[in-house]
Amino acid sequence: MGIWDRLMGRSAPPVIFTPRVTQAGSWEEWWQEINTDLSTASPAALFRKQTHLRSVVTFRARNVAQLGLHVYERVSDTDRRRDRSSVAARALAVADGVMTPYELVFALVGDLDLYDRAHWLVVPDADLPSGWMIRRLPPSWVTPERESAFEVHSWRVTSGKESVVIPAEHVLSFTGYSPTDPRRGSPAVDSLRDTLQEQIEAAVYRGQIWKRGGRVSSVIERPKDAPQWSDPARESFREDWYAKYTGRGSKAGGTPILEDGMTLKRVDFNAQEQQYVEAAKLSLTTVAAAFHVNPTMLGQNDGANYSNVREFRKALYTDTLGPLLAQIEGRLNAFLLPMLGVDPARYYLEFNIEEKLQGNFEEQATALQSATGA
Repeated sequence: MGIWDRLMGRSAPPVIFTPRVTQAGSWEEWWQEINTDLSTASPAALFRKQTHLRSVVTFRARNVAQLGLHVYERVSDTDRRRDRSSVAARALAVADGVMTPYELVFALVGDLDLYDRAHWLVVPDADLPSGWMIRRLPPSWVTPERESAFEVHSWRVTSGKESVVIPAEHVLSFTGYSPTDPRRGSPAVDSLRDTLQEQIEAAVYRGQIWKRGGRVSSVIERPKDAPQWSDPARESFREDWYAKYTGRGSKAGGTPILEDGMTLKRVDFNAQEQQYVEAAKLSLTTVAAAFHVNPTMLGQNDGANYSNVREFRKALYTDTLGPLLAQIEGRLNAFLLPMLGVDPARYYLEFNIEEKLQGNFEEQATALQSATGA
């Protein structure tokens, strides 16, 4: 079966956004796998390995995908009607026969966040209810085949050793901003590589400590001028200490009485002194800032309270995700609807954010009381 047959076929689900997870072996193997070419590691590889990057990307993708993408028909300048029967509405409801609308939008946002570009294959398909198939093409598969300074005329889609050239009129491309190239985006992941590298180094260091470091919680020190112990006396003290104050010893948890000026000093691994928590918080904050997400929404609770979390939730679909929603809506209305033969002057697509912005029942009741003076 050729790549075009696999792109068009529905015998098996297409590759979804979440990359396949591989199980790493030792810390050294894990480090070699990542460190080999971290400076040029693919966004998919970083997504698989970096917890904070994965958290931020999936947070944004989940919250956009759950909104629902609705089609509306313009009735007048002040009125509209929800459309469920047009080609656009039916095409989005059953995109390619194997992906739900949620999965399609989730993958779209994930691709844009990781690669700053995304691609949909839009071709006629008589086997689908709408007569059209919308299929996600992973960005790593897609490269420009023929292009000019401002646009791409055809795309090469490569999977394994097979490839096919698809005319641009059958590919809907979503592209972010690049200061130097209007045809390609500039992934935020590229600006985060130093931060991600730091977290990898920290993880390797912790693994080396747990693997090779001595597992000693404390030591007992004797003054340098204390009388020298004989071997039997030293062994007697050691065995007595182990019997009483370790494991399930008779005095475990109690306060030992030391002799001859002895002191008990802790020498175990101290995460606080190593500032691991602070470094992890800084990494999460940096990654979240690159994607314009408030770290509090991701579980970082420093200074968080009910009031500001509620305001952050309101800002999620305005300041945080609002520009992304506008980007996707604009692309779909300007290009997808004409590709499907739908009149964009009569129909348009819009994310359903009203339910997210109208507040819960208590907030609505408070607003109604204020408006009516009750």
